[in-house]
Amino acid sequence: MIGLDLGGIDFFKNALNLQEAWVQTIDDVTFLDNNLTYMFVWENKSQIILAESELDITGFFAGALSDIMPYSYEFLYVESK
Repeated sequence: MIGLDLGGIDFFKNALNLQEAWVQTIDDVTFLDNNLTYMFVWENKSQIILAESELDITGFFAGALSDIMPYSYEFLYVESK
């Protein structure tokens, strides 16, 4: 991903935003997985608060994942023509 510098090409001004959205989405998945593992493996079962995982899931869908579609549209259909 680092060597793929499409932002340096005049055609693809939005490529870096798309790459960063993908990287942030993968980071959100890892963060959610780590929190669920910690919650269900290492914590006491009576102290689990499911609101924390619900907030993580909501943040996953409302975060960088929601930016991928508009950035992809701009990259594929607007900038590539």
